Amino acid sequence: MAINPKIEFFRFTLKHKKEQTATFKDFVIEELGGRPTQSDNTLFTRLFKYFEDSLTGEHARDEKLKTIIKVAKKKNLYIKKKPIADISKFIISGVINGGPYGRYRILGDTQNEEDENELGTNKIVYLYYYIFLYCPLDHNEGFFGIHSNSSQESVTQLFRNFVAKIFSGKHFYNSPISIFAPKSFQDDFKKDSLIQSIVFEETFINPDFNSRTDGESSIPPSYDIKIVATPKKGWIPAAAADALKAFFAAMSFGEPENQKELREFDSKLTTRKEGSNKTKTFQWADRDKTFTPVIYLEDYITKFNPDDTPDFDALNSYIHSLFENEILNEIRPDKNATKSD
Repeated sequence: MAINPKIEFFRFTLKHKKEQTATFKDFVIEELGGRPTQSDNTLFTRLFKYFEDSLTGEHARDEKLKTIIKVAKKKNLYIKKKPIADISKFIISGVINGGPYGRYRILGDTQNEEDENELGTNKIVYLYYYIFLYCPLDHNEGFFGIHSNSSQESVTQLFRNFVAKIFSGKHFYNSPISIFAPKSFQDDFKKDSLIQSIVFEETFINPDFNSRTDGESSIPPSYDIKIVATPKKGWIPAAAADALKAFFAAMSFGEPENQKELREFDSKLTTRKEGSNKTKTFQWADRDKTFTPVIYLEDYITKFNPDDTPDFDALNSYIHSLFENEILNEIRPDKNATKSD
């Protein structure tokens, strides 16, 4: 598969400026003009309308990432699959569009070599992305997922920022967001797996480069640093990944006056199954202090579109089922307690 699409999950918590626990119902009332006497259906409908409107607002565009998200109207192949609300379950899901701008590009045609058109820096190339958002009116913690097609895409980061910002306002700070993976995924990926490498990555800035007088002043002041630790002899079981991370985390990089511990770096883990060359990638989740697997969709759904993006009906069914049968139990232990009473 050329683009190897994946799905990433995240949890986020509403953060009230009075440092009190506030639910999504409180958010709708305090920020969106809802009334305490209104039904949950009415309040969540208001929240969904706010989400739709936000996709055309300032938070759907990021000048640093040079990326925009929206629901395209005129040429959208999947307009009928645009986000909709399941009001009784506090879920919003569907297909949005997103893409980069800010670079000069040429639009060509594989069937006509003479057909070339310039794309200016204001032109956006929109692709299709599936999103899933859970905002329970009776709770202060939400959940979302977004599919993407490669590690280079900035839409996932923009959507993370988008969620954090739209759930802020006069009475709320930006919502803290953390990576999440269902426990069964973590257990399955770590079972009988061996650590192939652990990677620490960070953009390193050294202001001294700009003030050097020894003829090296032209050296750029910032670099993307990647430190790879690979076992030389033998294999380490994946179950020891968190301990291995802790071992390296206290080590430092940089000159004495400008050091960073590796715990401040982004970290990834690559494992492989015993007797197999197939590898899995894990990302470090700050909230849970553990590695979480990157979930590639070819392992979980069988239908894909001609351009290698997932079949969005199949993906929607899979994510809804996974959420209701597994994820919800993990992120809402209060519901489990209610069921057992």
